[in-house]
Amino acid sequence: MNSENINLSILKTKRNIKKLIYFKYILVIILLYWSTDHSNSQNPWPGETWQNSVNLTYLASEFQNNLSGAHWNSLTRRLWVCVNGPGSFWAIKEDLSGGFIIDSTGGNPAKWSYNGDIESICQADYQDTSVFLLDESVGKILEFNVTTGQQTILLHTWNITPYIPAYNGYSGPEGITFVPDFWLKNNGFVDSTGQLYHSQNGMGGLMFVAHQNGGHVYAFDLNRSNDTCTYIGKYLTSHGESSGLEFDRSTGMLYIWHNTGSNYIEITDMTSIAVSELRKFVTQTEFYGPKTGNLEGIAITPTSSGENWYFATDDSNQDGYALMWFSQFIPGISVSLSVHLSAYLECSMTGTQMNTVLNDNHYLPLSQPYNGLPWDYSGTEMVSAIPDTSIVDWILVEFRDASEVTNASGTTRIYRQAAFLKKDGYVVSMDGSSDLSISGEVSNNLFTVLYHQNHVGIISANPLTGAEGIYMYDFTTGAGQAYNGGQKEIATGIWGMIAGDADASGLIDVTDKSTVWESQAGRTGYLGGDMDMNSQTDNRDKNDFWLPNLGEESQVPE
Repeated sequence: MNSENINLSILKTKRNIKKLIYFKYILVIILLYWSTDHSNSQNPWPGETWQNSVNLTYLASEFQNNLSGAHWNSLTRRLWVCVNGPGSFWAIKEDLSGGFIIDSTGGNPAKWSYNGDIESICQADYQDTSVFLLDESVGKILEFNVTTGQQTILLHTWNITPYIPAYNGYSGPEGITFVPDFWLKNNGFVDSTGQLYHSQNGMGGLMFVAHQNGGHVYAFDLNRSNDTCTYIGKYLTSHGESSGLEFDRSTGMLYIWHNTGSNYIEITDMTSIAVSELRKFVTQTEFYGPKTGNLEGIAITPTSSGENWYFATDDSNQDGYALMWFSQFIPGISVSLSVHLSAYLECSMTGTQMNTVLNDNHYLPLSQPYNGLPWDYSGTEMVSAIPDTSIVDWILVEFRDASEVTNASGTTRIYRQAAFLKKDGYVVSMDGSSDLSISGEVSNNLFTVLYHQNHVGIISANPLTGAEGIYMYDFTTGAGQAYNGGQKEIATGIWGMIAGDADASGLIDVTDKSTVWESQAGRTGYLGGDMDMNSQTDNRDKNDFWLPNLGEESQVPE
């Protein structure tokens, strides 16, 4: 090959390389394009208009200038806010008339001063007497003791400048929030390499920082023992600017505020996907903000509270609304909850626990038995073998969303599932040991209903209580645990579901005897007429359970 041909070949090779580089570049741009602003359309603001929000700017004259960050502590019920110039941060509490006032501590207003450009505020452990602040201009996370009002005590400082874009005088780290390990594990959070990660430095969770330059969210594992931090990674969001963060510990959702364009709020469960060499948070939904302008900070009450509160700060105090309180913020997030329930069945009680005769003799079905009337449940729960020797029977669990138990009719049902009941009263999932896991949109209070094939159904007299996504209810501790006396004392100090409803009609009457017990008398197996659950339908079932409970009726609202 002569030199002219060689040169021509080299030229063609170079052109092909350039084309490959060009197309790779275009592909990256396309991936980034579709993974950011264009990955989801914005929905209308899910609350009242800003004009109809409650204006809390009047609480302090300092709020009229540079009010930047906000955070809600659901345990202490305190709203924390910070001002970036001159630097100060405040605790606000509810008054006795449905409004808010500045909190006090040590006889002084709950205000602390710090000579820095503090843009955001949060807390880690809601029981701690400390807060975390983000100083934008120096790129540091600061922890302060807030035991005594007006006495500013700096506890720890973490320098995050090596891991984030440098502050350029107008764009820097702007939002901060803490995410507990429970939710990191529950949501499958991964680091920049795609590996599962939760805190290793003793904080019990990770600190997340939102940056205005690029809109990325950065994750850090702080270490209080030596003021160092482990950098976990940065995550693409749906916009090129992010200035506010808040985490809902009842749903596991991270709220990201984007102070750009029309203003947007993005909601993610912190699962992420690989985009080129980066990771991007998967957006669950996104909304327009309540108004345009220099809104920077956000705070929300937990979805599980049903309060639907949202707080927004306006650094520029546009229209005189620097601190806005919305009370109709309903983004419609599906709640994923872990539920720990306890209940007893009267007919199975032996001492202080229930018998497992049906399980011991292999009479329990391997698929849920509630697909027929009156339950008509179409769930597909089934097992290849009963997973634990302590399991007593199947039970049908239902969850209802209502303002109070009297309103918790069947139309309020949001979720139901078949589960196993163990001899110690613990209601468990199909693996025989785990708490129930449910999902659904909860806007009010959560009540639970229990059904069994030959016991009267019950509903919780009170809403389920919970913290950080884990809810619990124990029917066994008192008569008042089931609504309107729907259960009975079946052993000293132990309450349980009432036996004898063999046809599961909700009423113990002669039909239970004539249509069920009489047709099954003398038979052995998994039977509704076997009211003592010893696998045999006989006179003891009729005389010891059906007859004494004749006339008992379900108190579950229809």
